[in-house]
Amino acid sequence: MAVETEAKIKVTDHKVLRERLKKLGAKCEGERLEVNIYFDTAEGELLRTDRALRLRSIGEKNVLTYKGPAQQSKYKQRQEIQIKVTDGDAVQSLLGELGFGQSLLFEKRRQSWLLDECRVELDSLPLLGAFVEVEGPCEAAIGQVLCKLGLDKANLIATPYPILLQDHLEHTGNSSREIRFG
Repeated sequence: MAVETEAKIKVTDHKVLRERLKKLGAKCEGERLEVNIYFDTAEGELLRTDRALRLRSIGEKNVLTYKGPAQQSKYKQRQEIQIKVTDGDAVQSLLGELGFGQSLLFEKRRQSWLLDECRVELDSLPLLGAFVEVEGPCEAAIGQVLCKLGLDKANLIATPYPILLQDHLEHTGNSSREIRFG
């Protein structure tokens, strides 16, 4: 059972961070567009219990992910189970048969970097803007990378992207459940 440990921070843009990552000798692993589809029961059982079920598609690649409730930690920690699947449409049909419907779909642009023991993700989301996620093997490694990036004093965000998007949609009176880049 894997436990994901990460720090998320809202930023104005990624330009300064890209330059800092290059100067630190980080390795860029490329950029991609992700389509994230979240599923829940009609009663919202997963959301109510701080769990998530997601199908992420990157081109022809698909990964089904379960995320458990957040654990007490300086950074966000959650149980995470991931399964690579070849047929995303079949997975959606299977989940539907099991009582899970699509609760939210959103696109995300992600540029991935490796620095020390951590993965640094530069994320852009429609409606929300730019974020940085630092995921690592332990809190100490994440803290060191945040310090190197000059983000150690920044406000951490524990709220997952789907909740941030849903809050934004409710605040603006938007009833859409599919959020894509224009």
